[in-house]
Amino acid sequence: MAHYSESMSINIGSTHFLSLPRPDVLTGPPPGVVDTTTLAAHDFDVDTRTGFMPPQAPLRRLPVDWEPWEEALDDAVGRKLQLGDRLDLDEGEKVNSEVWRLPILPITQLKKSEVLLRKAHHVLRWIMHFYIHSLPPHTPIRIPAPLTLPLLQVSAQLQLPPVLTYSDDVLYNWTKRNFTSYRLGLN
Repeated sequence: MAHYSESMSINIGSTHFLSLPRPDVLTGPPPGVVDTTTLAAHDFDVDTRTGFMPPQAPLRRLPVDWEPWEEALDDAVGRKLQLGDRLDLDEGEKVNSEVWRLPILPITQLKKSEVLLRKAHHVLRWIMHFYIHSLPPHTPIRIPAPLTLPLLQVSAQLQLPPVLTYSDDVLYNWTKRNFTSYRLGLN
C-alpha cells in the first residue's frame, strides 16, 4: 500500500504563493515577494494585530436610544429567568414572557459603527434567547416584531445569523480590567 505522499503528489508552481518562503518575522518578506501571511485576514475578520479579537474593546452598553433593549436584558439576567418547562412554574412566572414587549427601535444610527452593531446583535439575540426559553411548554414560538425586526436588520448588516454566536459571546463580550486593583481586591 502506498503512502499518501507517494500516491498523491501535489504539483504547484514555484511562483505559487504556497511555494514561497515564509517571511522572517523580524525582517519581513524578501524584496519582490508578496507577504501572504495576511492573505485572507479580512475575509475572516482577523485583525493583523489582535488576531480574532476585535481591534478595540467592545461597548459595555448601547447608547441611551437603545436603553429599552439593555433594560430588558438586565431584567432577564437579574431575575434569573427559568426555562418555561420547569414543573413548579407559578402563574406569575408563566407570563414573564410578556415583559418582552418593547418598542420597535430603528437601527439607522447603529449602522454607523460596527462596534454598535456588534453590541446590538449581542443584546438582541440574548433577549430573544431568554424570550424563547422562558415560554411555557407547548406554547407556539412567535417572536415579537420589536425583537425580530431589529435583530434581522442588525444581523444582515453584520452578515451574521440571528442566533447566539461564538464571536458575539466570546470575542465581542469582554471588558478590560485593572489588574492592580483586582489583585488588591478593589475591583
